[in-house]
Amino acid sequence: MFTRYKKSVRILLFILFGLLLPTQLGKHFWPAFSFVNGIRVDYFSPTFYVTDALLLLLIVLLWKNIGNQTKKYSKGIVVLLLILGVSWLSRDFSLLFGYRVLQYGKIVFVALIFSQASSRERRAFLTGLALSAIYMCTLSIVQLYYGESMQGLWWLFGERLYTSATPGISSISAQGLKIIRPYGTFSHPNTMGGFYLMSLAVLFLEGFYWGVIPSSALVLLSFSRIATIGLGIFMLYAALRTTCLRCKFVKIGIFILLVVITFVWKGSETSITERLYTWRYGVEHITQTLFQLPLLGDYLIPRSSLPFPGLFNQPIHNALLLFLSEWKIVGVFMLYAITRIFSSIPRILVLLLIFVSLFDHYLLTQQQGLLLLGVIAGWSVPSKTSLHKSYSQS
Repeated sequence: MFTRYKKSVRILLFILFGLLLPTQLGKHFWPAFSFVNGIRVDYFSPTFYVTDALLLLLIVLLWKNIGNQTKKYSKGIVVLLLILGVSWLSRDFSLLFGYRVLQYGKIVFVALIFSQASSRERRAFLTGLALSAIYMCTLSIVQLYYGESMQGLWWLFGERLYTSATPGISSISAQGLKIIRPYGTFSHPNTMGGFYLMSLAVLFLEGFYWGVIPSSALVLLSFSRIATIGLGIFMLYAALRTTCLRCKFVKIGIFILLVVITFVWKGSETSITERLYTWRYGVEHITQTLFQLPLLGDYLIPRSSLPFPGLFNQPIHNALLLFLSEWKIVGVFMLYAITRIFSSIPRILVLLLIFVSLFDHYLLTQQQGLLLLGVIAGWSVPSKTSLHKSYSQS
């Protein structure tokens, strides 16, 4: 009786985790380290999210399974913790350093949870994730129509307050018409587009096709060039795998159409140049600090000699360079281990993950990105469940 009740609670938590994964409901705190030159930096603001509460409950319920799962990685974990301990000591126990350790820890724990989740639990999560795409699509369409946030109940889910007059609001122009890009419950439309690009790939590979349609719509509604091109790449992948000749040509046509329409609308005129600048800064910073101890939290673009004022207090717009800027030489060895872990998931998912990582940072700086990355990493670990078996062979 108790075992059945416990399993039901776990199923419910997995559904809620998927359903609320794209939301940002939480309590923000602003300690001294979250201020840089007197300016509050959102990326450094410790926040306790509802999804953190769900994660903690899952950890408690699955603690024994998580412990068994970590045994084979025990030596590597001990070595990494020792390195982090020495580095943290050398930084005078920096609170920012500790906060970033917790953020990376979320990725690890989510990965461990999903690596041993049962077929029912994984399906429960995917059901919640697919349902989230439906309500997020509804919200985004309404935001697009009115050109501003809806607030009210949506504020509780993390919708930021904005109007067409909000400074720095993200917009595009098409045929002379200015369009305010919908944010959903995300911090930026690009984050929403990338999140649902990765989500639709997982949903498609697992046969949750009813969740793929609203997820694809969200990619398009985000007006993110990277996410839209990523969707085109996924359509090309689907075309190459189908045996239906007519379907193949249709999907190739959709791929070409998606790539072309990214040049129809005009966004920020300096977007590409800004990204290239952050890449250059990232490479130079890594080259200068590569052989130092890890310094977690070391990824913001400094004020000095900035050709683009908008980049001040912004992270490096490349998740791979951002990772190496924090972890230094240790990160090189960690990337090797990560490639071993991700070797068992479909290549298209790896390709999309790398593609998104090259052009933005939210997988390592935003709550939704951190947790989704953990989900994908956990799904890649070999499992005996039939669901994972079908996923790996897709």
